[in-house]
Amino acid sequence: MNKQLNSNKSYRCNSVKKIEKWREAIDSIDHRIIKLIHQRLKLVEKISLVKNEKKMPLFQKKRLTYMLKERAIFGKKHNLSKKVIIGLVRFLHNTSLNHQKNKLD
Repeated sequence: MNKQLNSNKSYRCNSVKKIEKWREAIDSIDHRIIKLIHQRLKLVEKISLVKNEKKMPLFQKKRLTYMLKERAIFGKKHNLSKKVIIGLVRFLHNTSLNHQKNKLD
């Protein structure tokens, strides 16, 4: 009976260690994603300056349509659902639009 308890304890400890290691990897990935979003917004700022200078609207439907289609195809190649990709693209696009508006105010 004691051997079984020790075996279960050991199994749980190993499982917890694996989970902690995976969570550390997830945290690292999240940090990289945040840095990439920051880089993306810096580029968005440059685009907003040109749009403002040329009196172009911030929202450009053709660009959003292209992004949705292209990213859905790219996501499918990486086994991600269209729903996840569409949600992500809409989030990024809305974040970019809001960032452009804030920079121009």
